[in-house]
Amino acid sequence: MRTIATVPITPEQAGFPHAAQIVRLERRTRSQRGAKPSREVVWLVTSLTPEQASPRELLRWIRQYWRIEGGEHQRLDASLAEDACRVRHPKASWTLAILRRFVLGEYHPWARRQNKRRDRDLSCYFNENQMHPSALINTLVLKR
Repeated sequence: MRTIATVPITPEQAGFPHAAQIVRLERRTRSQRGAKPSREVVWLVTSLTPEQASPRELLRWIRQYWRIEGGEHQRLDASLAEDACRVRHPKASWTLAILRRFVLGEYHPWARRQNKRRDRDLSCYFNENQMHPSALINTLVLKR
């Protein structure tokens, strides 16, 4: 459950250039399944005026952001440790990002082909490809 409240402000009041609204977002969070939910209050500042973005629109945009963050990015970080990667060279980091997305893109069709639910795990996919690295390389090179 989320509640949102907005207040129009001036940049001087907020201490942020171009600030037009301050947003108080209250949400319930769960760290694990079955855990007792906790209450979290988040404060946001936006340059959008109340006429440009109503509280309902702001809430929708915040939910869309977290849908992205909790979807593909969560898979990349949890399964492939993307956030822990310390590669700083721009070309190398772009190459690794592309390869990570390729691996996840190949994983989804593979998982659908598995008969047993327990075999659809990403670790099973990694284990299978470690046993047959040439198959994954051929897929990468020959796929168009």
